Amino acid sequence: MGTDKDDEDEREEFIAVKTDHQMYKIANWLIYILSLVFITSAAFMYEAQGFTTPVIILTTIAATLSVLWNLLLLIEMIIGITNELRN
Repeated sequence: MGTDKDDEDEREEFIAVKTDHQMYKIANWLIYILSLVFITSAAFMYEAQGFTTPVIILTTIAATLSVLWNLLLLIEMIIGITNELRN
């Protein structure tokens, strides 16, 4: 008994979608963790050195990553709501 070609294609598509979703989640958490690391580093540098250029740069990078993470979360929520309403 062999598998049908359509079943095999459907299985491969499911695996590809699942892998893409896992990579998206990993990237999303990586962005979040990097944002926390940069803002924490900026806070410690601010305590040690005061308001310097590296502190401004780290804070800007952390804020940018945080905004990116929030946008990705918003997009994920919109897609989820759209899929729920479609079903």
